Amino acid sequence: MSARGAVRAAMLGAVLVLAGCSGGDSDVDFESEPEPTAQTDVIPSPMADQATALVDTLATIIPALADSPDDTVDLARNTCTSIIGGANNVDDAIRVRFAVDGTEPTDEQVQQIREVIEAEPWCA
Repeated sequence: MSARGAVRAAMLGAVLVLAGCSGGDSDVDFESEPEPTAQTDVIPSPMADQATALVDTLATIIPALADSPDDTVDLARNTCTSIIGGANNVDDAIRVRFAVDGTEPTDEQVQQIREVIEAEPWCA
């Protein structure tokens, strides 16, 4: 074996030894799903003019939604996230989220709310 080959073999051996000494009690869980990145954690959000128009439109379906515009926008944003994420129970979530004073929206109102949110350009 040449001197160069011996050096390569020694370096490879050192790398393997160091890799094996990285500690057996690592906190890294290679079996779990990776944590979502900040990019996937972002909830879609309308611009100010879009938010105003959204609240106005949703208030035509359930007038009481105009009383808390910021809350209404938050409800729509969370619903959008459910839609984009492919949740199976979006209509049920809308029914619960958009209940006002304990009164849940009707099936027709749920569909109207969903259609409004799905049509929003910020919810894509």
